[in-house]
Amino acid sequence: MLHPQCQALIDDFTRLAMPPTYTLAPVEAKLAFAQRCVATQLPSVVEVTTRALNATAAHGDIPVRLYRPAMPGHGGPLPVCLYFHGGGWVVGDLDTHDNLCRQLAHASGCAIVAVHYRLAPEHRFPGAVEDAVAALHWVRATAPTLGLDVNRIAIAGDSAGGGLATVVAIVDRERDTKVAPLHYAPASQQQLDWRASPVLHPALSGLPPALVITAGYDPLRDEGQAYARRLSDAGVSVESVCFDQQVHGFVLMTRRLDEASVAVKLCADRLQRAL
Repeated sequence: MLHPQCQALIDDFTRLAMPPTYTLAPVEAKLAFAQRCVATQLPSVVEVTTRALNATAAHGDIPVRLYRPAMPGHGGPLPVCLYFHGGGWVVGDLDTHDNLCRQLAHASGCAIVAVHYRLAPEHRFPGAVEDAVAALHWVRATAPTLGLDVNRIAIAGDSAGGGLATVVAIVDRERDTKVAPLHYAPASQQQLDWRASPVLHPALSGLPPALVITAGYDPLRDEGQAYARRLSDAGVSVESVCFDQQVHGFVLMTRRLDEASVAVKLCADRLQRAL
């Protein structure tokens, strides 16, 4: 059964007659998502230095935001985590995930570079993938000037951003950043493209260690767990954790869900250990 806190949150949404996201036009959905993020996330009370930067890609600049922990646990260049926000490739931005990135930077002692990749429906697949790969290239190229350790880079994300993080890890394994465009491919071909669903990639060996977090009441739970199993079968070190009583996107709901804070702490701990 749903966690009581999660059920209470859903009951509140029901009483407020909040329309389901799938019933909204893209512009309305973006606004509604931003409002929910404000209502469900704990505000950050930790001082974190942020810098608004622009990563350059073939189509133009990609907005990124750099978070530095106020008191890093060591001197010298900081390890860095490239973070891709969630939102179904349609909603979400740097602001909706600002508190989460602040929490991760503080708890892990790592720098976080949040990336606002191009969103649908204005930009079709694989626009977001192209931006995500370009952002990793940008971090590697500019790391020394930003005080970041180019040899200690992690890639992370939630929801759609988690998928992008997975794709970037696979692309980087092959050191291939030339992503072939499929803007006009038939939908059936796009659905079978591993860049849209990484679990379809035929070979996953040689990827970096991974933490895969799923939720018991998430329609995508089985796919996430299947990907973790495939990593393990391929000899990749993977930790798969399911929060059985939670829903999709719960990690953004720290104001209302205690287990959201637990999940954030888990991510930060694993970042600290890995980097």
